[in-house]
Amino acid sequence: MITFSIAAAALIAVALLFVVPPLLRRRAGRSDVTGPDLAIYRDQMADLERDLQSGALAADRYEQARSELERRLAEELESDSTPFAVAGEGKVIAGIVIAGLPMLAIAIYLVIGSPRALDPVETTPEEAAHSVTAEQIEQMVAKLAQRLETSPDDPAGWSMLGRSYSALGRFKEAAEAFGRAVKLMPAEAQLLADYADALGMAQGRSLKGEPSRIIARALAADPDHFKSLALAGTAAFEIGDYAAAIRHWERLAQKIPSDSEFAQSIAASLAEARQLAGGAAPVAKAQAPKAAVEPVIRGTVRLSPQLAAKVSPDDTVFVFARAINGPRIPLAVRRFRAAQLPVTFVLDKSAAMSPEMTLAQHAEVTVGARISKSGSPGSQSGDLEGFRQPVKVGGSASIEIVIDTLVP
Repeated sequence: MITFSIAAAALIAVALLFVVPPLLRRRAGRSDVTGPDLAIYRDQMADLERDLQSGALAADRYEQARSELERRLAEELESDSTPFAVAGEGKVIAGIVIAGLPMLAIAIYLVIGSPRALDPVETTPEEAAHSVTAEQIEQMVAKLAQRLETSPDDPAGWSMLGRSYSALGRFKEAAEAFGRAVKLMPAEAQLLADYADALGMAQGRSLKGEPSRIIARALAADPDHFKSLALAGTAAFEIGDYAAAIRHWERLAQKIPSDSEFAQSIAASLAEARQLAGGAAPVAKAQAPKAAVEPVIRGTVRLSPQLAAKVSPDDTVFVFARAINGPRIPLAVRRFRAAQLPVTFVLDKSAAMSPEMTLAQHAEVTVGARISKSGSPGSQSGDLEGFRQPVKVGGSASIEIVIDTLVP
């Protein structure tokens, strides 16, 4: 499943490389968008999607038809040799494609695909012969890198290469690729944010130093850019500048749907930043009691690659905290889907099972994550789980839990 996920991410990145650049081009000195009637192509693509979902069109024929449609669109957009410049309309459409294509691909796969086919036990020899290997993915990315070395004046290409390297976990090379793209488009907020993110991952998951300076450049280019605001808040929180973290996250919270999981995560981060900002007593009042800080545990849950084949996307994931010595009833619980892994979580009073049993009553706890095949929170044979203890309640450090054990 891990190989499949990497393959999917890399293939989507390569697909975007051929779709996005034409959308970013328009004739210089013209106010109208040149090229074909985009509405017609969107309608044709929608027809293909409907035929695929209804079963009227086989998956291989769908891919051929979609590729042909994208090729015709790209050829018509690039058919004029007039010098081009970046257009605002193209940026909007390109942004929608970049954000929507991966989600659309995942959604279609979950509806009509066969997630269980990722299990080697379920895969037939004929299907295995057509699978994409990690080596093949590396070769595709290497070819893209080689092409860019001979045609380096392609910011979209360098961006796609950076995304491909990030999907492979090669963050140092991803940062170098994004850096090349930024040199060509130094005021593009998305490129700057991706560059800062990759650079932070490459230097040990820290945004201190150069990543923070790059984030500032991204916000200068677009003060409302989602990823830049999120990263800016995280960078400020990392160095203890809670006021700045609150400012960035509040601005972001105003621009995202309030009922989304992302909004809930931002709300939890804001609550913690506000508590930490108010928890330190001023120097002039050193003897005054400090404000109570709500106990919060933050972290990430990921699945061990060795157990990936035993998990289905719709399996339920429970993340919980319980007393080290005491009842096994959880003090706080969050619920996710296996398809969301790796996933970040926040355990606080809003996740408490009972007002009489909370994290506030314990200095240290055990934090665990369980993939339930039945959907029940209780441990059963065939479930997968992982634990971390002791975990300090209210600690600012983010923890990591690896689900690496099969319940006998």
